[in-house]
Amino acid sequence: MSDIEAFDQIQGKIACCRLLATLGLPQPAWSVVASAEDARRAELPCWLKASFSTAGRGVRYVTSPGQAADAYRELAAAGPVLAQQPATGTYAQVAGLFADGRLVAVHTSELAGAGAGGSAAARVSVDHPQPRADIEKLGRHLGWHGGLTLDYLHRNGTPQYIEANARTVEPGNPAASGVNLPALTIAISCGDSLPATLVVGRPGVRTHSSLALMLGTAETSGSRGAALRALMAGLGHQGSLRGSREVLTPLPADPLSLVPVVIVASQLLVRPGRAKALAMGAVRDYAVPPAAVDIVRA
Repeated sequence: MSDIEAFDQIQGKIACCRLLATLGLPQPAWSVVASAEDARRAELPCWLKASFSTAGRGVRYVTSPGQAADAYRELAAAGPVLAQQPATGTYAQVAGLFADGRLVAVHTSELAGAGAGGSAAARVSVDHPQPRADIEKLGRHLGWHGGLTLDYLHRNGTPQYIEANARTVEPGNPAASGVNLPALTIAISCGDSLPATLVVGRPGVRTHSSLALMLGTAETSGSRGAALRALMAGLGHQGSLRGSREVLTPLPADPLSLVPVVIVASQLLVRPGRAKALAMGAVRDYAVPPAAVDIVRA
């Protein structure tokens, strides 16, 4: 595991922006907002982000001074708030796995279908050399040990980094593309032998989660019919999901994986508005809040 000093430079959104600036990695213009009045004076439109949050739950897109002030009051409980100018392009992630600063494996994928909070519920692996080089530079600078992910928007593979995670994220698309992040993480943790050459995911591999697509559709549309159609398209590999591999509900190999889908679908079909609450409940159960970081540090 990396030192706490390295985590401190990545885990908080403001600290991460400062680190990216130090290393000269591309990112949108940003500033620190310390009060509601600061928020009112921010260049609009912009994204206001809590210092510590995950899965898009501490992020607000604001377009007016009043909206910005209200969003600041919601987010400020986690500390100073980041104001970040919007980036343009397609949302993507680069995930790297490091052993004492050496990049062992790397995978890039972009959004092909949105889940709750705008997360990538469907992905396609891509070949983006600059993000691979940039995450290697970042991990080497930090002497990182373990997983590290950069989120970015891009045009033709040229990135603007919008945040980082001190971990790897969804492992299904990397695994389908030839990068088994869980197995390599275990090898790093146990001190086992590692590949001598960098493991890179092959591009063009499509994966999705039907359950996540249903949640995302219910959250954005509020429609029972739209949520059900998204679920059936995912389970049936229909439309844009033709040729895509299901990573969360692989029914032929694991029929019981349908159980949570039925439970969640039954709730959404009764109340589509439950999507946000369901997603927030899941995030609350796995998120590491600032208080937990303080306990570890102590």
